[in-house]
Amino acid sequence: MSECEPGSVREKYVKPEVAEIYSPPRITALLPGYGLYPGVAMDITTNDETGNPWDFDDPRQRQRARERLRADKPLVLVGSPMCTAFLQIAVDQLRQDSPGQGPCHTVQGPHAP
Repeated sequence: MSECEPGSVREKYVKPEVAEIYSPPRITALLPGYGLYPGVAMDITTNDETGNPWDFDDPRQRQRARERLRADKPLVLVGSPMCTAFLQIAVDQLRQDSPGQGPCHTVQGPHAP
């Protein structure tokens, strides 16, 4: 049996086409359905190779993430914004909204349309 035949013992390394940072597997989860190879999705809700969450408050985890992305070299890196700022804005907004109104409301102030 040749090493190139299906079922051969030798495994072929496939370069990831897309990786995600500050994001659970969203885009990478969809890729196999399109015949694309997903890379890593790094988020506090996902774990690294050692079973630890990707906590980017930890400088060692940030360094591991850089090393992993340099080694994997995905064709596309999807970077989502850290949720902390957006989460705080949403929480503040919920506190300001009247009951039953929800987080969506009319924009007021100098940036209002």
